[in-house]
Amino acid sequence: MRCRSLSPLGAVILGAGIGRRLGLGPKAFISYNGATLLDHAVWLMKTAGISRVCAVLPPGPDSAVLPEDILIARNPDADSGPLRSLILGLESLSATRELERVVVHHVDHPHVELEDLERLVEASLEDLPGVSRIIPSWQGQGGHPIVLTSSGLKGVMDPAALQASNLRELLQACGDAEYVDAQSKGVLLNWNTPREMGFVESEEF
Repeated sequence: MRCRSLSPLGAVILGAGIGRRLGLGPKAFISYNGATLLDHAVWLMKTAGISRVCAVLPPGPDSAVLPEDILIARNPDADSGPLRSLILGLESLSATRELERVVVHHVDHPHVELEDLERLVEASLEDLPGVSRIIPSWQGQGGHPIVLTSSGLKGVMDPAALQASNLRELLQACGDAEYVDAQSKGVLLNWNTPREMGFVESEEF
């Protein structure tokens, strides 16, 4: 699947968090293997063949140079949560082209393996009636990133979406989840606190 263009597919990188618990500034700009978490997330999406990528970031100024060839949306309220950021990202992505599926990736999940992302994208090509999202699973536990199907996208873009308590509740109301076995525990790990950086299991959508 690498280097293949998947044109009805886009990606939203959720990176508007200001990283209070980490204490290192906005998560998107934290250094990781000589680059930033945002650089790594964009590399992951592009290498999987996803050309339309939008990163949702906090208001500037930015503390690092932004990756090229991506869209940028700004969430002025870091406390509004992933649902508001996702809506902003989807609005930016769909402004010029309608999408059928969208990968939703948290910028603070740098341990996701390319193979697991590719397996999710491949699963999203199947006919999955009644499914709103495709979720990687490691030893029975759901993780990230996820792929929103057309029904999931329709629900998130509905004007009433912001009335939902959170993104997980909204997606559950939109349809079922399809699980794909992951090859790495990286789908469960996110950067949360300095002590636990890289070894915190995330909450499933």
